[in-house]
Amino acid sequence: MSKKLSFTVLSLILSVIIFLAAGEIIIRIEASIEGGHIWTPDPYLHTQHIPNTYFASKGRENEFIGHGYINKWGFIGKPCNIGKNQGTLRIITVGDSFTEAVQVDMGKNYSSRLEQLFKERGENVEVINAGMSGYSPKLEYLYIRDRLLKFKPDYIIVQLFANDVYDDHYQYKNIKDNVNPPFGRSFIYQHSRFYHYFSRQKVKLAKKISKKEKFPVDQFFFIREGNDELKKEAWRDTEDYLSRIKEIADSNKIKLIVFIAPLEFQVKGVENINNPFYFDKKPTDDFDNAAREFCKAHDIDFIDMLKILKDNKNQALYYPLDGHLNENGHKLVAETIFEFMEGK
Repeated sequence: MSKKLSFTVLSLILSVIIFLAAGEIIIRIEASIEGGHIWTPDPYLHTQHIPNTYFASKGRENEFIGHGYINKWGFIGKPCNIGKNQGTLRIITVGDSFTEAVQVDMGKNYSSRLEQLFKERGENVEVINAGMSGYSPKLEYLYIRDRLLKFKPDYIIVQLFANDVYDDHYQYKNIKDNVNPPFGRSFIYQHSRFYHYFSRQKVKLAKKISKKEKFPVDQFFFIREGNDELKKEAWRDTEDYLSRIKEIADSNKIKLIVFIAPLEFQVKGVENINNPFYFDKKPTDDFDNAAREFCKAHDIDFIDMLKILKDNKNQALYYPLDGHLNENGHKLVAETIFEFMEGK
């Protein structure tokens, strides 16, 4: 190789390194100013958290500012190890944005509060918050199977939400049931903000190029009146993935607890058109009934969180504009789960 060619190749390599380093620095500076992007596309689980990230999540009209940290495993919370300390009871909570809970400081979400309640009793309990915005039983099943089992939980608490059936039947129908490769925990995935920025831009571009698929119903069709045949058909998907979660739990001697995070509209019956989880007409109890019956038939512990929140509906439990639980709501959910588990 001639000196000129060697110099050209070396210059090209250095240029690429400088470009990547500059991109990484710029993205990190932007993240520190804006509070940080915490979600990134995942090739197998649709979305995951960007590991090793501090964040400040701001609500509309400054309704809230939630601070937290995402550890190297992508969990919101303090650092944790794969292996448990001897004598530690480990609980993993899975669910969507209600469990993820970026609306409150990470020490105030129901997962953290649940751990605190056990520790106040002198019990050695660790609670890992594996909640992820937008997740439903299909993604939760894959997440548990491919990434969470290695943490050897004693309990898995599954939080459901009214749009789960829609997500399982429509939104995530094309996600393949593949075994997760090592890529998901590679060094670049864990440490490069530039990589995650590029991934988000790629997804945005793909959405612009491809016409978004239109579904025949909205995300809350399962708690609206009507569509009975469609509900039966769609529920079979959610039921199937819940059954798979149950099978995993049984085969690994993990105890399973299920509850539904209700909409404020279901709890209080108050019309709030500014709330993203509000829709016209009274919601049905179809989802609660289906989940309760499923859990009863499969010997799964079910907590009727809707009843608990209704009994406390005079308290301010939700952020009115955002629609998620506030600190009071998370506190009540944690106390309810704690009392349920202590009574077992």
